[in-house]
Amino acid sequence: MPRVLKQIIYGIFYLLIVSAISFGVYWFFGRPAETCLDNIQNQNEIGVDCGGLCVSCELKNIKPLSVSDTSVFQVKNLSSALFKIYNPNINYGSDIFKYKINFYDFNGKLIESINRSSFIYAGENKNMVEAGIDVGSAKISRAEVVVADTRWILSGEFQPPAFETNNLRTGKTGDTFIVSGVIKNVNSFSIARIIINAVLVNKAGSALGATRTEIDDLNAFSERNFSVFAQVDPFLINQVDASNTQFFIEARRDKASE
Repeated sequence: MPRVLKQIIYGIFYLLIVSAISFGVYWFFGRPAETCLDNIQNQNEIGVDCGGLCVSCELKNIKPLSVSDTSVFQVKNLSSALFKIYNPNINYGSDIFKYKINFYDFNGKLIESINRSSFIYAGENKNMVEAGIDVGSAKISRAEVVVADTRWILSGEFQPPAFETNNLRTGKTGDTFIVSGVIKNVNSFSIARIIINAVLVNKAGSALGATRTEIDDLNAFSERNFSVFAQVDPFLINQVDASNTQFFIEARRDKASE
């Protein structure tokens, strides 16, 4: 065999050995570890970085909460906001999410900003009220609601408690409306905190004002009276349809009652 050909064969053999050793070193020592954040479907993942050892693909691709139908009402120096938060996920609720409400004047200037937290059930389109915000002498034009920091939980582990409401009525004393009724806890456990939102509307169903009240520690199978005051713009008082006040209840089962 010619010497040159032998050198070529030996060279190829040498390169193969070096390549095999290099590949082995890389595979065992230099190859990046497989993770749930490497944008590669590996390990025993069902999708890219989800399923198997990683978070479920449904939770990874979960849809965010959205805000709609935001209205703002002002009587003298107090402003209230009415808005909806929608959870499009039918298998996941949120046992806590944070949100911010920004109040702006007619020049677009931020007048007041408040931070709150709440919860929402799977598939829920939740009506919420923030009432009695002191904005001083500013004239509020609009409110903006921004949702952040949502913690998700399977719907089977986070179900809404049941209630009954009776004797719901809206009365009026001077320029002030009094919204009242009776709420009954029909569950076999107590509820630590209940928020009752009331929205005053006209005959067309358009909101003219909103208010809220809270009830603490409502025992199992017990009921309680509630009442809350509400005011609307003086020019809209005669448009309020007192027989059509809307009520929305916010409540959750406290972990201590489980």
